[in-house]
Amino acid sequence: MTFAPVLRLVTAAFAALCLLTSALRRSPEGDPVTATAIASVQLSQTPTADPTNVACDAVNGNITPNTGATCFRLQNSDTASHTVVFTSIVVEDSLALADLTVTVGASDVVWVSQLPVDVFGAQVSYLASNALVKVTAFEP
Repeated sequence: MTFAPVLRLVTAAFAALCLLTSALRRSPEGDPVTATAIASVQLSQTPTADPTNVACDAVNGNITPNTGATCFRLQNSDTASHTVVFTSIVVEDSLALADLTVTVGASDVVWVSQLPVDVFGAQVSYLASNALVKVTAFEP
């Protein structure tokens, strides 16, 4: 008898639970706050115009669908550098895998991709340190 199908089911259920809790942040008063959803631009053989970046929600955070191949373009329009923290959903023996912190330099554009679904979830949540960081998500 193999336990692989059961393990996959338990892992998927745990990932879904982590996804729900990662999308729900707390305000300073302790009230639940929902992250702002940002849709990804679907790329294909059909040409698409360059989409307008969306300002990150530096208070509630953001959440975007993630296939593991999703690309994030982060653009900082500020004269100071800022960070964007992509939240890991992995917890093992009460220890969380470190989040991915990306620094976006002053007036810079950086790209981030290859965020594994089993580490960051099918809906990746992230929090920018400032709303002057704008994001566009692309899905190949």
